[in-house]
Amino acid sequence: MDTKTKVSVVYIAIITLSSVYIPQPILPLLALEFNTTAQNASAITSITLLPMAFAPLFYGYFLENHQPKLILSLSLFVAGIFQILLAWCESLETFLLLRFIQSLFFPAILTTLLTILTRSQSGSLQFNVSIYIASTIAGGLIGRMGGAYLTELFSWQICFILLGVSLTLGGIFSLSWIANQASKLTQFTFSQILPLLGNKTSLVVLGSVFVMFFSFQAVLNTLPFYAKEMFPHISQNELGRLYLGYSIGIVVSLLANPIIKLCGGREKTIFLSLNLFALGLCVFLLHSLMWIYVGMFVMCFGSFIAHSVLNALNNSLTPKYKAASSGLYLSFYYTGGTLGSYLSSFVFELFGWQMLIISLAITLSLTSFVFYHHMTHIKKEA
Repeated sequence: MDTKTKVSVVYIAIITLSSVYIPQPILPLLALEFNTTAQNASAITSITLLPMAFAPLFYGYFLENHQPKLILSLSLFVAGIFQILLAWCESLETFLLLRFIQSLFFPAILTTLLTILTRSQSGSLQFNVSIYIASTIAGGLIGRMGGAYLTELFSWQICFILLGVSLTLGGIFSLSWIANQASKLTQFTFSQILPLLGNKTSLVVLGSVFVMFFSFQAVLNTLPFYAKEMFPHISQNELGRLYLGYSIGIVVSLLANPIIKLCGGREKTIFLSLNLFALGLCVFLLHSLMWIYVGMFVMCFGSFIAHSVLNALNNSLTPKYKAASSGLYLSFYYTGGTLGSYLSSFVFELFGWQMLIISLAITLSLTSFVFYHHMTHIKKEA
């Protein structure tokens, strides 16, 4: 993979994830803008992630039989246009409709990028996957913090227009800098996904991914409402800075290989990282802005290590049909995120922040034990 391709992949991943997550820290503002409740405003995140939960399977199939470059370029141009149109929405219903249509193209972009990286013959699979994950983490951080800052400085509409232009530029970069696949693409049918779903190890990995991102989005989506409730005078910029701990993910995902060696293997790394995630959640129970910052760093450290290692582990289970494998991973990942971002608002309003955090921490720890028990049992049988 040449330098221009790497730069394009990194830029596109960053700008796409910025677009996906820019509404999150400004959800309380959007609730006021559209005169709606926190639960209805939370649907903005859920409806963004919903297409990303089922569309990767289709795109995984499509990418095995078509050139990724063309799909990537078209998706970026369409997503950019809809990002600009969102800035002129005057009702929540119109906003959700346009956002849903736009979100149909986000999984095409992300699945294509991951396919390009996993098909590359340069570097290790773990390192290529780590590049992708580090870029998406950077995008999530820039979208949340940068979006909150620019919203306070200008308006949320200006943020959306700038992102729309940036997505369009990504389409130009993909046409100019990303080469066509030289190898003959493998013919693929949906029936070949079934063995993956029938494999216990694959299901345990995908189930762990589901729980991990369910918990992650549940916390990040309810955090701005909790912060507004606890600290009524907190500014939009300060809300954005609560996501600063997200930045640790850029470093830890690129250091996945050394961390795996330090922990003694992938299985132990995933077990420890999920429990570290749970520990970070427990820190959120301390009612202080400082502890929210600390908890965010700990939580993100654990979750991004788990994400990086689980992703590579999933790809290693299926040497053939990388696009389909990546699509299945993203489908479970974003299904968890979709449900977590929406259901968490009900738990938060009915039972409060503490009950939400405690239940998520327990679920993560139980998942880590199920994963580790299964993987060690499989190794003993082998």
